[in-house]
Amino acid sequence: MRKFVEKDVVMDNAILKSRLHDYIEQADHDLLLAIYVLLGKKDSSKNSYDEQTLKMLYKRMELDEQHLSQSYTKHETLTFIRSQKHNQ
Repeated sequence: MRKFVEKDVVMDNAILKSRLHDYIEQADHDLLLAIYVLLGKKDSSKNSYDEQTLKMLYKRMELDEQHLSQSYTKHETLTFIRSQKHNQ
């Protein structure tokens, strides 16, 4: 039997199903739709992108593989984000 851990509490399938059932009973339409879409996607390759978007994604992937694209460290990213918050 698989068990799940939530904040150091081990839950078996019965408890997990019960909590999910309670959660779904209280959910609004948008959350139910999101859960339905999330659980219903078994083949993520069915995402559809237009040709222009695919070309852009493949180009970015190619540049990244060649180490020609700009990248940032975690520290650089956090510093930039924090500076933007203070400038607003």
